[in-house]
Amino acid sequence: MAEIIGRIVRIPSDHEVVINKGLSDGVKYDMEFVIYEEGDPVIDPETREVLDRIEIVKNRVYVTHLQSRICIAEPAPAGLDISQTLARAHRRGEHGIPLGSTGTKPGIHPKLRIVDGQIQPHRNVSDEIKVGDRVRNIER
Repeated sequence: MAEIIGRIVRIPSDHEVVINKGLSDGVKYDMEFVIYEEGDPVIDPETREVLDRIEIVKNRVYVTHLQSRICIAEPAPAGLDISQTLARAHRRGEHGIPLGSTGTKPGIHPKLRIVDGQIQPHRNVSDEIKVGDRVRNIER
């Protein structure tokens, strides 16, 4: 699948965003996008080459409405597997994701054993979504 990179161009409510990519860009119904802000560059410690910039993820959303040059996306219901939720809805003849969802449920991860002085925290970036935030599709 080709990477699709766009931006949020409108926020109609607190449970949906409008993205500046649509059918003509290869967006498909139920496609997953990550909303992010670019963080600091990641530099290879041996070569000093800039490898990329860290993506500070704000949320993940799924396309629920599709037009030629735009799409509307909503977060998945908290704590639910989006693929199972969509499969059940499609079997019932419904399309889209239930409104009023609050995003994804955070997981609990064990701590890594890190050598003292090696942690480089991300710069302070708000997790609030705004017009102009970057989006890109991700594979499930």
